[in-house]
Amino acid sequence: MFAFRQTGESGKRQYALTRAIPMIASRIWRQLEQASLEQQRGRNFWELAVVPGEVYAPLLTRWFGAWLQGPWRQHGAYAAATLREPTADRLAEIRDVLVLLGEAILVLPAEETIASAGLEAAPSLYALSTNFKRGGRRGEHTPIGQMEYDAKYLCYGKARQQLGQALAAFARRHPEFRQAQSVVPVPPDPGKTGHLPNYLAEIMARAMGIACEPGRVRKRRRTGPLKDLPLEEKRRALEGAMAPFGPLEAKHFIVVDDLIQSGTTMLMTIKALLDGGAASAVGLACVKSLSDDDNISRPQYTAY
Repeated sequence: MFAFRQTGESGKRQYALTRAIPMIASRIWRQLEQASLEQQRGRNFWELAVVPGEVYAPLLTRWFGAWLQGPWRQHGAYAAATLREPTADRLAEIRDVLVLLGEAILVLPAEETIASAGLEAAPSLYALSTNFKRGGRRGEHTPIGQMEYDAKYLCYGKARQQLGQALAAFARRHPEFRQAQSVVPVPPDPGKTGHLPNYLAEIMARAMGIACEPGRVRKRRRTGPLKDLPLEEKRRALEGAMAPFGPLEAKHFIVVDDLIQSGTTMLMTIKALLDGGAASAVGLACVKSLSDDDNISRPQYTAY
């Protein structure tokens, strides 16, 4: 759990959020481990610090760079920066984003995965949670992971609604996602019905008051199930499979999926949107697979 705490020291207020669960040292996904907003004694001078700094300082600069004074300072795993003119509204917005980053999963695809999708850099990719609990019993789902399982394999309508609403709640709070004008699900194989991302995109878009366009990216051919394929086979199966459909009118899109593993499918869907004229596209999934080696080879596939 993350929570802001306020110290009782005279002339100083400190808000910190900490995580008790150990981090996975991973190239594929990260969570914000620690963050603080601290007012210096007797001055309207606030310092923002985050861990891991090398991951989150560039993101915060992208969103709040105009509010920062000078460069980030590195202190081991921490990165710290001074806020310029820290108004109450600015502090409240930064705090909310810090809490959001502590709750969600930031997905960092491998460089070769980004290159295989034809992208120079990875767009913003997030998941609401992992599918399974770290350190729990084998196959024990997180709350979001259980909802994803119920929605996908048991076709529970209530779980679909809850997931769609949760995706919308995340997007409304995130600085990049809130500018979106349309939601696009990752495309199913031609002729497939009951595609969960289609349901999620529709519920999410309705909750956000924006368009849902499930046909904006389509598959030219069937690729079959991709979940258990080794990464190279997955890339080959998806190569050239995605195509934009219709004018995209330089809009900002959110691409939605129920599960993200290596990020390959999400990245190739985003690349198709950009090729078709989209102004920008970001990706959001319900869950990230807990294991980061689940697409390396079949014997190494794990789900715990």
